[in-house]
Amino acid sequence: MQKKLEELAAGICISNSSILQFSVEKLELEVVEGTDYTGEFRIESAGDMMVQGLVCSSSPRMECSNPKFQGENIIQRFVFHSEGLSEGDSQKGNFHIISNQGEYDLPFSVSVSRNYVNSSVGKIKSIFDFANLAQNSYEEAVRIFGLPEFIHIFKPQETEERLLYRMLKRKPCTMAQVEEFLIAARKKKRVSFRIEEAQREFYRLNETIKQHITLKKEEWGYLAIEISSDAEWLCPVKKVITTEDFVGSYGAAEYMIAAEHLHAGMNYGRITLKAPFQTEQVEISVSQGNPERERPKLAIRKKQVELMNLYLDFGLRKMVTGVWTKLTVKKLEELNQLDPGNLWYLLARAQAFLVNKQRQEGEWALDAFPKHNVDKESPLYAYYLYLCSLREPEPVYVNKITGKIRKIYHKHQENNMLLWMLLFLDEELNYSKGRKLEIIARQIASAGESPVLYLEAYRIVEKEPFLMYRADLFERNILYWAARRHAVTRGMAEQVCQIVKEIENFDPIWYRILCACYDVFPEKEMLQAICSYCMKWNCYGKDYWKWYHLGIGEELRIAGIYEAWMLSAGKKQLAKMPKAVVIYFQYHSSLACRPQAMLYRAMIEHKSSWKSNYQHYRKNMEIFAIKQLQAGRIDEDMSVVYREVLTPELITDEIAGHLSKILFTHQVTCRDAKARQLVVRQHPLKQEQRIPLNHGIGYVNLYSSSYQILLEDSRGNRYLPQEELSVVPLMDSEKFMDKGKNAAKEKLPYLLKYFDGKKIWQTYVPEDLPNLQMLMESEAVSNEYQEELRPQMIAYFYYNYTGEALDEFLLSVSFEGMQKRARERIMELLVARRHYRRAYELLLSYGSENISAPKLVHVISHRMEELDTEEGPDEFLLGLCRSVFLRGKYNERILNYMCRFFYGNLEEMMKLWQAACDFELDAYELEERCLIQFLYTEEFSGNIERIFESYGENMGRELVILACLSWISCQFVAKDAVVSDYVFEKIYRLMKEGVEMNEVCKLGFLKWCASDRTITEEENIWAEKILDEFISRGKYYGFYKSLSESFAGKYLYHDKVFLEYRTSPGRKVILSYLPAGCSEYVELDMPEMYDGLFVKDFLVFYGEKIPYYIKEEKDGKWMVTESGQMQNQELCTHAEGSRYDLINDMMVSRQMEDEITLMERLETYGRLDGLAREEFGIL
Repeated sequence: MQKKLEELAAGICISNSSILQFSVEKLELEVVEGTDYTGEFRIESAGDMMVQGLVCSSSPRMECSNPKFQGENIIQRFVFHSEGLSEGDSQKGNFHIISNQGEYDLPFSVSVSRNYVNSSVGKIKSIFDFANLAQNSYEEAVRIFGLPEFIHIFKPQETEERLLYRMLKRKPCTMAQVEEFLIAARKKKRVSFRIEEAQREFYRLNETIKQHITLKKEEWGYLAIEISSDAEWLCPVKKVITTEDFVGSYGAAEYMIAAEHLHAGMNYGRITLKAPFQTEQVEISVSQGNPERERPKLAIRKKQVELMNLYLDFGLRKMVTGVWTKLTVKKLEELNQLDPGNLWYLLARAQAFLVNKQRQEGEWALDAFPKHNVDKESPLYAYYLYLCSLREPEPVYVNKITGKIRKIYHKHQENNMLLWMLLFLDEELNYSKGRKLEIIARQIASAGESPVLYLEAYRIVEKEPFLMYRADLFERNILYWAARRHAVTRGMAEQVCQIVKEIENFDPIWYRILCACYDVFPEKEMLQAICSYCMKWNCYGKDYWKWYHLGIGEELRIAGIYEAWMLSAGKKQLAKMPKAVVIYFQYHSSLACRPQAMLYRAMIEHKSSWKSNYQHYRKNMEIFAIKQLQAGRIDEDMSVVYREVLTPELITDEIAGHLSKILFTHQVTCRDAKARQLVVRQHPLKQEQRIPLNHGIGYVNLYSSSYQILLEDSRGNRYLPQEELSVVPLMDSEKFMDKGKNAAKEKLPYLLKYFDGKKIWQTYVPEDLPNLQMLMESEAVSNEYQEELRPQMIAYFYYNYTGEALDEFLLSVSFEGMQKRARERIMELLVARRHYRRAYELLLSYGSENISAPKLVHVISHRMEELDTEEGPDEFLLGLCRSVFLRGKYNERILNYMCRFFYGNLEEMMKLWQAACDFELDAYELEERCLIQFLYTEEFSGNIERIFESYGENMGRELVILACLSWISCQFVAKDAVVSDYVFEKIYRLMKEGVEMNEVCKLGFLKWCASDRTITEEENIWAEKILDEFISRGKYYGFYKSLSESFAGKYLYHDKVFLEYRTSPGRKVILSYLPAGCSEYVELDMPEMYDGLFVKDFLVFYGEKIPYYIKEEKDGKWMVTESGQMQNQELCTHAEGSRYDLINDMMVSRQMEDEITLMERLETYGRLDGLAREEFGIL
């Protein structure tokens, strides 16, 4: 810049102007809040000229990495600081490019957004965007769901969705998590499926085959189906199929049928397809035989069972012989039709007739038996022999028959029918009932259970129950067999009373036997046995309550029976407690806490029925309530007790610390059988809660109305409840709120609940402020909740509070994470309380946007007081000064600081100068910077002349003044710029003072003297000096004609017409003109009198017209740039009698047809011309 000043001062006004071009017309940026954005733009010179200058920004947030630049193609990098801005904010401003090619503004617009995740469909800015992405690419959606930046998609009002996201997001991130989230956010429905066919049948498979079940998926989204089978021969190919296994809406669940595992006949299997909320089954059947043959087998088996039941009813004397025989024969006929030729049916028919004393029919049936064709050692033949003994019951014959059957039994000991026959025939077996019972027990143990053997064993113990002297498996099975057929006798029941004590553990079968025994033996002895057995093995509940109730009614003396009654009673039973129970527990309280709570609840709910006992109970309840409160226990029953007996007066400071454990408890009821835990997340808390479910009930401490509950299964999968959960508060927390807040050491639960009902600052009272501060400082409270509280807290201070408490708050509050509106209010409070240093810290970190200008003025002024006056400029402070100045708010101190250091575009600097002048401040430094920048950028305006005038009058530097005078004179001479008189008056004064002026200043002054104004005699003298100098150098300009008329005759340009042409300096310009009376144009180089100003003088007489055109060389080509004609319509008044004057007069006389004057002038011209020839010769 110094070099250019020196050149201008010397009159060298070379202006290699070009146009700057930028890579963009406007910078539009999107910046993530709280980050620094780095970018760049390109500056190019349209004329491939060297450009130098600097770049500054109108925004303090926009920092130019390297403000100064030089070159032909410049890359300008910048950094935008978004700290303190939040989504929705925007910043608009300009890069001011100050260069030797002029001043330019490159506008920029910055929009601030959150750090949204980029995806294949663009940035994910909302749940709606995420749902669209999931519909297009579920895999990408899962990846994005697990990114930390995903949390930014939630709007402030989407609290529930944010809570659900935090609960569902777990590592590794899965499609199931995304599915549940989208369903919870109501962006899709749950995926379901259906099967095309629920049954499949196959026949006679000889090899393994693969089949499939066609599935159709409803809705888009993620689906996982577990596939299982209940048959060994039925094997799913995949244990799990997912959405990826579907093509469009259709998929297939493949399965294999393994032929090697199929048995003969019908094979039944079931494939189960289980999704998290849907289960479907497909029945598969495979027949490995002829279906027509298989069906009769089932019918035969069914008839055989019916036949056996008829025999057992007959044996238990539930049916008379005649009826039994008739029904049995009928069943056998049906069986014979289904299975013709079966000899067992023939013999059974004979047995029925023989037992019913129908000897003839029995003999016919026996005679029809083909005994000679039957194996003599087979069980069938033994059955035939047994029936023969019934036909001829002679002892000798029977003994013989018995021997044969015994031999057959030894070969077929696994056949229970053979032993059954011997039980009737063998005298050795009938010798002792006990021995007979032992043989039956051994047979059943070795060969398996048999209805006919159980019947025979029953017949023995029915008559002699004392034979059951042990509580072994055989005795249990006999009794259970009898109980199922309602055949237990009183004697058997009495014997059971004796052996029940020997039962070593609880057995449901023994319990059923005891119940059956009581039906036939409802005596105190039996009741005592049942109650003792149940209590011994801790059998409590609704199934056992009736025994304890009966026992208490019978006044059984069994220790613990009252406790057993309580442990087994339900709500219905507790509503009608026996008086004995009420009296007993009035003095005995050995119950565990939960049944005791049930007892007390029953007493509370029915205290009107127990008025005489209730007061004593109440004392016990208070002791119980305090004890359970200290242990932190609560359930639905205990809550009734707490509500009945607890009062704020009863709560001591010691107990108050435990009160919060039960005060905010809610009972959550869930009907989902597969749910194992509740997962609860509350908006005010950082951590989630996991609550186990017991019979579908969980107890959760809820402090906020803003919460979400998910269910978790045994695999850890979390999902939304299918049915709405029942959430019921167990306590009235408002009743104890004041006591808890004041007395408890751990106040957080009380404060969370308290402020849940006070969400806006208008509901606060002064006493709330310390509690709010506790919430703000608690590590257990979520950041989101603290960010909700902070602006409300600040708003309360803003509108309601003054004093030391406010000062303490302002100086201790953290700005980190603070929302924009809260920062604005904090700033205003800081200024109002004159904490300017703290306010300046806030500005440094988060910027000054939306802070009122008057407040900023106070902060800036205080900051300036702290600065060392000798220090250089503080760029941030300078930016703040500029901000308030452009908003029309400033004071003398700010203006002084800006006058010393501010440097920006010329328009702003001139505004600053005007403000400084209005305040009558010393703006010398600012004026010099403005003038130098004006000379550098060549951006001229009227205000520059005013600044120059002020600078010149304040003894500005001569170099700067001369440079300005030169540049302005150049514009005045070369471009006819409008210039104030002060410029040339200044030149005039300097010349008078003896300052050597350069050519352009002189030329400008001379042209100014030629303007339409009155000049002094002294100025006219200086003008003639300068004119003489220029004419002596052959410099002619068109404005000479406007100078004093005396100059024209004296310096002989009165007969000249000056043709001027302006273009770029240094150009080659050719003038072509057609002289009068000629037919061809004359061509000549037009001389450059001054930079870009070409002048050619012509002698043109009055009325004469000379056509011309001008051309110049551009890019190697000659182009005509101007054309016209020169003419003279003026008469010369200051050269009377000259040749030029005489010729002009002749031409005017001719034009006016004045022959007399014409002849007079012609005669005079001839005489003068002759004299001149005589007197002056040619040397």
